[in-house]
Amino acid sequence: MNYCISCNMNLKGIELTEKDNKTFCPKCETQVIEINNKRLTDTIEEITNAFYQLNETSVRNNANLLVQHAKTIEQGERKLRTQLNRRKRNLKELQYELQVIQKLAETLKYEL
Repeated sequence: MNYCISCNMNLKGIELTEKDNKTFCPKCETQVIEINNKRLTDTIEEITNAFYQLNETSVRNNANLLVQHAKTIEQGERKLRTQLNRRKRNLKELQYELQVIQKLAETLKYEL
């Protein structure tokens, strides 16, 4: 796989220019690197395909909707977290008050 770092594109079917036994991108004239690692080429192709799919209008709209819903969920999570913390504080206060009442009952020998 021939890959241009400047253009961020796979130069699979494009004729490359050669100078001094080195290949260059015909678009930006940057030296092209050749990638032989199968895992790396698969990853680059997946990223490239995802990028082109995101540029489609319907996919972009769906992605924007997902981002909006994620923000709404995040805001709801914050509200729930603050409510949970408030209720935990109230619970601790009630537990403390109950302990005080129990101690008073023990010292006064009152049975609950």
